[in-house]
Amino acid sequence: MTAIDTATKCGCGSPVSISLTSGGWQAICYNCYDGTEDAGETAHVRGFGATPDAALWDWQESHDDAWDVTWQLTDLFGELARQVGEEAARQRALA
Repeated sequence: MTAIDTATKCGCGSPVSISLTSGGWQAICYNCYDGTEDAGETAHVRGFGATPDAALWDWQESHDDAWDVTWQLTDLFGELARQVGEEAARQRALA
């Protein structure tokens, strides 16, 4: 099976690759994909379709769903770090 890198990038920054399989086209980020059961949601992202475009579209939808959780947590921790920094500055100003 020969994979071709596309211009589409994964959340990790690596290109998404497409390949022709017996069931049609598959899109996958080989840097992130891990088929083991406990690998996590972002490691299970694959796209399938009758055409390369359909496989990439399916991959993009799966990718966005899986990575939203990560982005929300990153935003939450960033907000928490900002609040802690502001509170530390406020405490120093009171001292």
